[in-house]
Amino acid sequence: MRRVGWMLAAGLGVAAAPMRAQADPCSNFGYGMPTGPVVAPLFDGGLGRGYRVCGRTEVGFRAGGLILVDKPNFYGRVSAGGTLEGSWAPTKNAELFAGAELVRYDTVIQSLSASAIGFGHTYVGGSYRMVMGEKTTIGFNGKLVFPTASGLYKEAWPFGFDFGLVGMYSPHPKVHLRGQLGLMASVVASHAGPGARFGASVTGGVDFLPIRRFAIAADLVSVLGYTDVLDVFGGAVALRFSNLKRFGFELAGTFPFAGRERAQAVVMLRASVRLGSIVKPEPTPWRKPRPASQ
Repeated sequence: MRRVGWMLAAGLGVAAAPMRAQADPCSNFGYGMPTGPVVAPLFDGGLGRGYRVCGRTEVGFRAGGLILVDKPNFYGRVSAGGTLEGSWAPTKNAELFAGAELVRYDTVIQSLSASAIGFGHTYVGGSYRMVMGEKTTIGFNGKLVFPTASGLYKEAWPFGFDFGLVGMYSPHPKVHLRGQLGLMASVVASHAGPGARFGASVTGGVDFLPIRRFAIAADLVSVLGYTDVLDVFGGAVALRFSNLKRFGFELAGTFPFAGRERAQAVVMLRASVRLGSIVKPEPTPWRKPRPASQ
């Protein structure tokens, strides 16, 4: 009977091993490497921008700006700022995040030029995800953007909100496909009365990690129906780096191809520090080792 007990225990251990070894796709980002969509938003406060599905606890700072040149209409715009961001993951599936644009500079060049500098936008949000298997995870996220940029708003104050359904599929630890379908809205409070507008956003992209210290991210981004039938359709790309511990760096840009949005480019540089426990990634060969010859 004792031998039978040991055999049953061993059998249960073998059967349970695959369940314990079942990988969470987010485990490939258990250290400071940035993940998720390219962080170079076109709209104020990052409204409508896709968000990562893998939550984490970290502090980050990003700086960058937008440039628009429209020579035929003698119009130009330059916007720059720096945003302090933070997130907290109380569980492996949930995350709360917030950010504040500590400084923002805007200048418009036209027949009557104007410039403004001061505090920018702030936002708060949260996300939750579900692991669907060792290669797939899906979730949702939402964000509220506040009109705290006092230099931009005089008689109207727009509050923004977006909501997204997001997923990631990892056919290989070095390749991660992701996408998000989102809704976005803004409500304007003004002396003339409230106003609202709505739109939809679609983001799809891939993360490729040729080595553990370096990653390339590429996205296609679009916003529909917010200010026009096609607000923007464009591409985004980022170069990402990590020291395999807590630190992550990202150089990112978004470039509109078509739509009402006339910006030539948005460029961002972001640095982040992951807090709490981290998981140092193990080497992942592209090919499985061949069995030894008999």
